[in-house]
Amino acid sequence: MAKELRIYPGIGIARLGDHPSAFFLSPEVPGIGALELTDDDAVTPITAHRADGQVRRQGARFRIYEIETDADGAMTQHREITSADATIEWHVELANSKAEAGKFASEDTPETGTKRNPGVASDQLIIKPIFPSITGNNQSATATQPGQFKGTDVILGELRTDGRGRLIVLGGRGISASVPSGKPIGDEANTSGNNFANNEFWHDDVSDGPVSATVTFPGQPPVEIKDAWVIVAPPDFAPYTRGVTTLYDIAFQAAVENGQLEAPSTPSYKRDILPILQAVSNYRFVSNFSFWEDFPRDWTALGMKANDALREDVRNQLDTVAGTLIANLSYTRTQRRSLNAWRDGNFVEDFATPNAAPALTPDGLNQASLVQGVGGGFFPGIEAGILTTYTELYAAPYRITREPFEHDGRDISPVSGFLTRNMACPWQADFWECKYQGLDTIWWPAQRPIQVRRSAQPNTKIEWDRGIAEHRDLVDNVMKLGFIAQRLEGQDGIFESEHVLTGA
Repeated sequence: MAKELRIYPGIGIARLGDHPSAFFLSPEVPGIGALELTDDDAVTPITAHRADGQVRRQGARFRIYEIETDADGAMTQHREITSADATIEWHVELANSKAEAGKFASEDTPETGTKRNPGVASDQLIIKPIFPSITGNNQSATATQPGQFKGTDVILGELRTDGRGRLIVLGGRGISASVPSGKPIGDEANTSGNNFANNEFWHDDVSDGPVSATVTFPGQPPVEIKDAWVIVAPPDFAPYTRGVTTLYDIAFQAAVENGQLEAPSTPSYKRDILPILQAVSNYRFVSNFSFWEDFPRDWTALGMKANDALREDVRNQLDTVAGTLIANLSYTRTQRRSLNAWRDGNFVEDFATPNAAPALTPDGLNQASLVQGVGGGFFPGIEAGILTTYTELYAAPYRITREPFEHDGRDISPVSGFLTRNMACPWQADFWECKYQGLDTIWWPAQRPIQVRRSAQPNTKIEWDRGIAEHRDLVDNVMKLGFIAQRLEGQDGIFESEHVLTGA
């Protein structure tokens, strides 16, 4: 048996919000959703995304586990290491290098040789605050040196610890702006060639970077752990819907191709198939396409081997979802194989198997974190882009390498800010433009809703971004739009709540 210390999750996702202090925690248990920070470590789902009318930030919490593995590297035992066991000193880097990047062109060309801000020195464009290390219980730390964009301070976040010394990374305040102010954005009349992804003079406050820890047990030398990463992304405005392909699926596929994990030879209906079916079905709460309403929802029948014709029909419908109804989306190779095996009757009939009680586990922390992320289309994406599909990105399952690598002739250095570098600048421009790709094609309804329902009129759908007329409106008012999160007993649905934009 071998023992080692690891940080979990390997990739954490924090999210922006305009409330200066109130926050909740990123999902930590699969299927539960975002959690409240509690003194007793209870798994308590949040009931509100706002405090005092402002959006609470989502914090990414990181833990240390001591892992025992067998000769094949499989985990056999684990225990969490907290401040009661050792001194834990956390180190975090955050950066936003969007404005310094080359222009985004496509998934095949996420960064061109034409700069978003030509002729401007990199040190004026890369926002990189300096954070001190943080240790102890219930501590907080802000940047000792602020990040700046063209000489203007930009807050990318702050650090905290909880009552057991675990790290909580909080991101920025959702502020996007041009320097100087008033510069055009998106398709406004301009001469700078701006569009949905590339806007000269603009910045936002998303970020990413490495998370490390120094762990010192009493009487022992310190142990350095450098195996985690954090992404600070826009809010998830529909947190109880999920993509049919998620960042977890993308990272799992990379691990399979790297020979680090094995794809299921016989898929489980409940684990491998049902989440895809339910994701498609739940799109009816965030889009008005009739396809979602008509999609079969008899989960018991769909999980029975006897229903060959039904499974084949639904499998054909799923091909309409990826790449047609949802633009640029592709199932992973593992997903396709599992779906085809299910269609052909080669799967485990386990729908009636009772669910295990919610529990925090190392593997569950990885899964819960990444399932919330968009796994396509990466044009350029929401949390992170096409880089997440590169097998070279991962040093181990769900862990970002710290070593430079090459992909398709492009040299990539895993430094703070590189994962979000090719995303839209600012992100609101992409949110506005990617509402529609066409009359029957949309982008990310699981996080950027299109049409929504309110509990007072559950059968009527209205525009989620009502009251927004252009890019600049979305920059100014996106934090006032609603969250598709309200679940009401006795009603079939997930409804909009907490919409605070006056007059809309």
